[in-house]
Amino acid sequence: MTSKTVYQTNDAGFYTHDEEAQQFPFAEGEYNVPFGAVMAAPPARDVGFRARWTSNYAREARLFSTKGKWIIEAIPVDLYVIDSDGRYLETIVSSVPEVGPNLEHLPANRVLIAPPAAEDGHAAFWISKFAAGTPEFATLGQWRLASIEPLPEIPPPAPDPAMPVMEQVDPPAQETHEPIETT
Repeated sequence: MTSKTVYQTNDAGFYTHDEEAQQFPFAEGEYNVPFGAVMAAPPARDVGFRARWTSNYAREARLFSTKGKWIIEAIPVDLYVIDSDGRYLETIVSSVPEVGPNLEHLPANRVLIAPPAAEDGHAAFWISKFAAGTPEFATLGQWRLASIEPLPEIPPPAPDPAMPVMEQVDPPAQETHEPIETT
């Protein structure tokens, strides 16, 4: 019995691994293709890209494995934005090509490790012994939760008695003139 290499996809259609499909014993040239696998090999990809199989047929349909095409797309990456003190601000989605395969284009205020959930009155701070903007800074460090005190409410300043108070003066009303008829 012969076998043929097929290319397994996950539920979203992304290539996951190669697999062997066995030929049916009494049907020459027909293979028992595993669910979600396709017959066409995915194209070569650069670092930071992945292959996704798209087809007009459902994964359950027999034609799914032969009628479709591979699409190459950038792999998304979650980046965690911090301020100059290391405090977590927000999460943004980027891609490996944007930051570079070795993180050489990663902005200084971004890290790749997800912060822990912070409860009210606490904030997550990124601590690293490496300089901001280096690949080591983005990956070698740790999050610390610290309590933060709400800023006290500052009352508005009291009026200064030495300053004269300006009165609001309405502009004078404009006079209206009736048109004069000439004969």
